[in-house]
Amino acid sequence: MLRFDLTTKAHAPLMAALHAVSFETAWSEESFRTFLDLPTTVGFINEAGFILCTVVADEAEILTLCVHPDCRRQGIATALLQKMEAYLKERHVSRFFLDVRASNLPAIGLYTRNGFTQMNRRVAYYETENGREDALVLKKEL
Repeated sequence: MLRFDLTTKAHAPLMAALHAVSFETAWSEESFRTFLDLPTTVGFINEAGFILCTVVADEAEILTLCVHPDCRRQGIATALLQKMEAYLKERHVSRFFLDVRASNLPAIGLYTRNGFTQMNRRVAYYETENGREDALVLKKEL
């Protein structure tokens, strides 16, 4: 069984490093510290990946989920989602949301396998090296 710790500001350097090797546009250590300072932010982490969410009332949104490229396809992202979902259910959160690039088929597959469905599309939401790209808004009722 995979072990995850609750995120703290001390994890900001690892989070930034994992984000940098996982995404085209990475967040800085300072960005992670800022999010982790907020009482509405919660996350889980291990050396291979992490999930970071914002929770307000009975709704949660995934801010980011990443797994080091060398560690993908080993169930880490699924385990992170399950860990977060269990945490949210304990706190009576009833809806779970996220945005994902429309072209990110592996991530879309991960989320749909874990019970998320598309509820909306944000046109030209993400800025990329080649212009702008749509985001799919996914949700899951907990």
